[in-house]
This record gives sequence, C-alpha cells and structure tokens, in this order.
Amino acid sequence: MDFTRNGFRIVDATVIARLRIALNELRIIGRRLRILLDGEAKAMEMQIQYRTRGVFKWAPRLETWLKMEGYKFWLGTVQHSLESYACPIVEVGSRRSSG
Repeated sequence: MDFTRNGFRIVDATVIARLRIALNELRIIGRRLRILLDGEAKAMEMQIQYRTRGVFKWAPRLETWLKMEGYKFWLGTVQHSLESYACPIVEVGSRRSSG
C-alpha cells in the first residue's frame, strides 16, 4: 500500500490495518454525506412544488417531515436506490435523436 509522500511503502501490518479502517470510515461518512445532501436537495424541491400547489394546506405534517434530518436522509437513500436500479442502456433525462 502506498500511503506516503516519499514513495516508501508501509509494510507494518498493524499500521496498514488501522489505515484501512480509517479509510473505510471516511468512505462511509462520504457516502452518508452525499445521501444527506441529495435528500436535502429533494426536500427543497418538494417544498417549493408542494407550497406552490397547496399540498401543505391539506397535509401540514409533510412540511414538518421535509425539515427533519432523518426524512431527508431517507429521501436521499431513495434517490440513490432509484439511480442504482436505472437501466444503464436508457439515459434518463436526455433525449436521443434518431437519424
């Protein structure tokens, strides 16, 4: 594993094991943050659309949910799940011209 600036290799198994744990933690935190940010974006989009359409008048609790971190995380998780199940052949959101 090459973790040093000088080009030397780390060969101590204990150090390598601890570095792997730390890097995995950072990867998990990074993924969680991306999911939360995507959920934040979706919640903001929903707030704008629902306020414009008057949805909060008949579903006021939904406005409260859209402000909760747990709900935003759930929205981000759903977004990521939908992206992972998308068909790789069909490009979502783009138009292909035939000809």
